[in-house]
Amino acid sequence: MPPEDLHSSIADLVALYRAGQIVVTPDEAEPWTILRCSRASFYRAMAKGEVPGVLTLGRTRRLQLGTLLHWLGVDIDAPGCNGNGRCHE
Repeated sequence: MPPEDLHSSIADLVALYRAGQIVVTPDEAEPWTILRCSRASFYRAMAKGEVPGVLTLGRTRRLQLGTLLHWLGVDIDAPGCNGNGRCHE
């Protein structure tokens, strides 16, 4: 994934969080693209309890968006993190 796409996906997650969305599905967030691992690896890590903020409802998993962003190292309160793809600058 090109670096500009990586920043866009982080910015999209921040925008969802700031819009009041509390949880997302793993497929909505696609954190494996940000972490540069496979989808299967990410799901295994969730199953092992290695990913914080995972909510399990039966066989369905959801990710707490604020916890996910924090775990990914995104400071959502930073002035430069306003949903425009520049969260890490």
